[in-house]
Order: sequence, then structure tokens, then C-alpha cells
Amino acid sequence: MSARVTAIYISPAATVLPHAVDEAEARTDRGLVGDRYFEGHGTFSNWEPKGPGRELTLIEGEVLAELQLSAAEARRNIVTEGVRLNELVGAKFRIGEVLIEGIRLCPPCTHLDKVTGKALLKPLADRGGLRANILSDGLIRVGDAVRAEMPELTIRSFRADDEGAVIALWNACGLVAPQNNSHLDIARKLRVNPEWFLVGEADGEIVGSCMVGYEGHRGWINYLAVAPAHQRQGFARQLMQRAEELLREAGCPKINLQVRATNAAVLAFYERIGFSQDNAVSLGKRLQNESPS
Repeated sequence: MSARVTAIYISPAATVLPHAVDEAEARTDRGLVGDRYFEGHGTFSNWEPKGPGRELTLIEGEVLAELQLSAAEARRNIVTEGVRLNELVGAKFRIGEVLIEGIRLCPPCTHLDKVTGKALLKPLADRGGLRANILSDGLIRVGDAVRAEMPELTIRSFRADDEGAVIALWNACGLVAPQNNSHLDIARKLRVNPEWFLVGEADGEIVGSCMVGYEGHRGWINYLAVAPAHQRQGFARQLMQRAEELLREAGCPKINLQVRATNAAVLAFYERIGFSQDNAVSLGKRLQNESPS
């Protein structure tokens, strides 16, 4: 299921039940035109100090369906499907072309209980949605995609005889390179014999890495790693794409991966990018070879 907007709601005042609209104009640092917080008429508009994240609120449609709560009763601006909003705290993402920053969770308050006449504090605990800031002007429409804002990733590829690259990769994996050890010693400790090391950098920081090699007619990718603070931003996919390019240019017709069968999330990731399961622990992907330019 793709992440998207399923409904948009605005209300001119805190005491007025929100109504659905097909689209709304988002204004930087203000909110949605016509909504209570844009107009300064929200429940917390005059609270001091003014905390961030009052420009836009979002809630998952899946949560509303489970609780049999209408979107209007939830009093959030944006209803989504196919996205875990809790994971967007501290992240920048786009709704359509509008840039948004997730600020903090949006737990229910006693005011919501009062206006709905329902006890929602406990059912919506940790599922009340997301408070966000608007970082660019534009229209938000029902059906718009919700997608992560991708930091620019620079991928550097090194041949296996580049000792500096091996040490950089070792450090990127969170390990400490032993002193006075050559790149061959380090590779031997990792029990691999790669042709290339890939290191991904964003904003001058190493955020991910992997090793790529081939034997005979089969290529392999190993030790794909993305730092926890930089996961779910598409970096793993970009590293895999670059690895595939190198193997195509080398004439490899297929990539083999050894994956723990119990790691469902990892299996699902590789299947999304085109790998199919050969057996309980191995996945493969056939490549359409391209001649080196």
C-alpha cells in the first residue's frame, strides 16, 4: 500500500467540528489556510511559550478505522494511510510537493474527550498522530503521496586494494580497525573477499556501506549497513542500486544474497527491490548486463 493522504480537514475555530475539503493551501510557518491555527483561533493558539508543531496535525486512517472514530471527531488536519506517523518524528517528508517536518507525537487531550463525548485518552495513547511544521508553501490534495525527503547521498566506490577505503568501511560498520593491520587482514576477519567497497555519505557523514564481489557467474553483496539514525531514508536502496551497476558492468548475470530467514523485514526489503527467494536463506536477482562504458 502506498503512503498517501485520504482526507483533509479544517475548522475555523476550536469549538467548530472540522469539515472535509478536497485540497488546502499550506503556508510556511502558519498552517492550512482557513484552519483554526492558521487564523490564531485554536485551543492552544494563545498559550505561551508557543511550542512547535501546531501548524499541521496528522493521524493514521488505520487507527481511526480500528477505533471507529470519524476523522472529524479526531480533529486532525490530515488523514493518511500506509505510513507509520510515529516514525516521522524528527524527519522531513513531503505531502505532494509541500515540505513538512515531523516535530512530536500528538497525544489526545481532555479537550478532545469533551468535544467528542468519548473517552479517547487511553485508546489513542501513542497513536494520536503527529504534530508537524510546514516548511514550504503549496497545495495539499486528497490522494497526494506522503514520501520521505531524501538527503543527497554521495556513494564512493573503492577497489578492494584501497586500504583507506577498507578502514573507512570498517568504521562505518561501527567497528574499530585494529592497528597495524592491512586491508587484507581486515577483509579476512570479515570472512569476505570483495572486489569493491561502497561507502555512502550525506552531509559529510558516513551513513552506510556495503561490500560487493563476484565469483564466476555470480555476484554477491554483503555487509550492507545503514547507521540507525539514517535508516528509512532510502540509503540502503541507493547503495544496492550502485552495487548492481558495478556487477552489471562486470558481466555478472545474477546476484546472490544470504539472508537470515527469520529476519522478515530484511527479506521484505530485498523482495521490494526485485530479489526472489531461491531457498530458505538465499535470494537471487537476475541482471540485464550492460557493457562498461
